[in-house]
Amino acid sequence: MARAPFSIIVRKTAAGRVFMARFYNAEGKVVRTKTFPEVKSPAAAARKAEALLKEGVIANDADPDALEYLRGFWTRESDYVRGRALRGVVLAEAHLYNNLCVVRKYLAPKTKGKRLLDLDVDFMEALVLDLSAAGVSPRTVNGVLNAVRVPMKYFCKRNRLADPLASMERLAEHPRERGVLSITELQKIIALNESPRAKAGVLLAVLCGLRLGEVIGIMPADIDRTASMITVQHNYIGGEVKGPKGSRLGAQRIRQVPAPRPVLEALEICLSLAPEGARFILWNTYDKTRPVDRKTLQGGFMRMLEAIGIDEAERKRRNLVFHGLRHTFVSLQRASGIPDFITARMSGHRNVEMLENYSRGAENVIDFTAAREALEKVVASKPAMVAGGAL
Repeated sequence: MARAPFSIIVRKTAAGRVFMARFYNAEGKVVRTKTFPEVKSPAAAARKAEALLKEGVIANDADPDALEYLRGFWTRESDYVRGRALRGVVLAEAHLYNNLCVVRKYLAPKTKGKRLLDLDVDFMEALVLDLSAAGVSPRTVNGVLNAVRVPMKYFCKRNRLADPLASMERLAEHPRERGVLSITELQKIIALNESPRAKAGVLLAVLCGLRLGEVIGIMPADIDRTASMITVQHNYIGGEVKGPKGSRLGAQRIRQVPAPRPVLEALEICLSLAPEGARFILWNTYDKTRPVDRKTLQGGFMRMLEAIGIDEAERKRRNLVFHGLRHTFVSLQRASGIPDFITARMSGHRNVEMLENYSRGAENVIDFTAAREALEKVVASKPAMVAGGAL
């Protein structure tokens, strides 16, 4: 038996009785609650509720309630997420959670009472302008756009409708370049007597090119001490172990990277200190089935910077963050003459063009003296003769 579309609720207050109507969708979920402060009887409240029903207080399948649809869309149970999984694209919990947070923080106050198709270009452009005027960063604004554009595109595709947001453009983003460490600074970090897990995590990022989730997810079986190699096959994100970034169902993007001696030494210390039965090399102090918390590694990195003379002001000026350690890794590889296709393979990038974003600011790791001496040697040498003239 189908549930009635609404129920009348009576609340007793100091001022007397207050009547409310609670409205339900086809699945029986509460979609809206409406208070009638002027109503004096249940019958009058029911008449008010009936009138609201005729006005369309409950959105229908052809044009659902915007907020209800967006909230349901960014969950593991939604048709979109389940359909993507069947096609080999399993969306990360962190991705779903982040979009849900965007919906709650930025969209809920603006979309209450609106239908999904009300979120057209005019509505979204006004929202973009309001958020920008309030000081919200372009990247966050683009996240808000994405949290609506993807559900809207999916809804319109399934209902054979023209996508009202197809013409919406993202805002231009101008993120600061992440800073890289100099060779001298890196040498100082290697020499530090620091927390074993934090030091191992930093060295895995800066000398092996691992992402933070890959650092956290590393397990004992991933280390080949004989060959001095690390197999990067785990990525700990959103409380679960996944394959490295870019992996798909049945197609893991596993890669191998050489492990320099400082990395192996740091990992050996961690293995010797880890509690018996710990699943991860960088273990969790309170639960041996889980890895170290990412904040522990990020905080450890900040302490190491302080220890080698980089205070908070200098760190911010240079934009030195944990992910920037991968930038240092790529810069070191390129400055050492390692071919780009090998560097891209070790860092887990899809193509060599992406390395350009990772080696900006590489002047910190370039040996300019060696470069100058090499150039002077070429200039001072006698020109080599080739067919048709000098080289």
